[in-house]
Amino acid sequence: MTINEAINHCSQRAKENNVWGDEHKQLAEWLIELKKLRIKEIPYTLTNHNLSYDNDLIGKCKCGFCCVSKYDTYCKSCGQLIEWEE
Repeated sequence: MTINEAINHCSQRAKENNVWGDEHKQLAEWLIELKKLRIKEIPYTLTNHNLSYDNDLIGKCKCGFCCVSKYDTYCKSCGQLIEWEE
């Protein structure tokens, strides 16, 4: 079963009016959160970067936040894992 299938399963079961509805709803929310976190752990490669006045790399994350240093491994705005292409 994939994570999407598990989310769909739990979401469908959460709509049922039984003792397990609330548990399935909570599980679906946790799985959605896990999916979002896993996506952020896939590195986003910054290819369009520039040099700053002190020769440091400056690039933008896919969320639009400016990552100001080649030493940043995560976006300070959204938490996305960053790779710097040199």
